[in-house]
Amino acid sequence: TFSDETSHSLGLSTLEGLSPDHRKIVEMKYIDEMTYEEMAKRLGRSSDSLRQIVSRALRKIRRLQPEKGSER
Repeated sequence: TFSDETSHSLGLSTLEGLSPDHRKIVEMKYIDEMTYEEMAKRLGRSSDSLRQIVSRALRKIRRLQPEKGSER
């Protein structure tokens, strides 16, 4: 699930740095708490491709975040 801690650590505002397609997929996975199989049926994509998209999107979100401790 997409816990409050995760949403704060990822920063929901950083979702804006994703493409609309990737943002929708991340929201379906973590906010709507859908399984990859549910997402695949709804979007007409394979669950494997959705896993890759989520993985890439999370890496991008982490890169877009400011380093902890660098905000002074």
